[in-house]
Amino acid sequence: MKTLQLITLSLVLLITATTLGQAKENDMAKKKAEIKLNADIKELFEDMPFDEIMCDKDECKLSICFKVNENGNIEIYHILGKNSKLVDYSKQLLAENTDLKADRMIFANEYYWINVKFKYNR
Repeated sequence: MKTLQLITLSLVLLITATTLGQAKENDMAKKKAEIKLNADIKELFEDMPFDEIMCDKDECKLSICFKVNENGNIEIYHILGKNSKLVDYSKQLLAENTDLKADRMIFANEYYWINVKFKYNR
């Protein structure tokens, strides 16, 4: 009887350790995908004409709602922000860059929001 309990306990511990290890791997993969997506979006805005768009403000924020389709392409649904010039510029920029990609397995058929902060250092 003790042998059976020991084997059962060992199996439970093994399954728990495996599950925790996989969860940690998934969290790391998601974090890496988020960092890559943030970097890709930041790269798109590198050539933004800050003088025209920031309207003498030192900081502006955008919230972008997106979904990743079956091809891994990002589909933008909403762009919200207080600076209408920045929102319009962002809509145009993201519409032109349809090759923006994300890991489809990590961002699976759900809507996500990403917040982008623009700081203008004159």
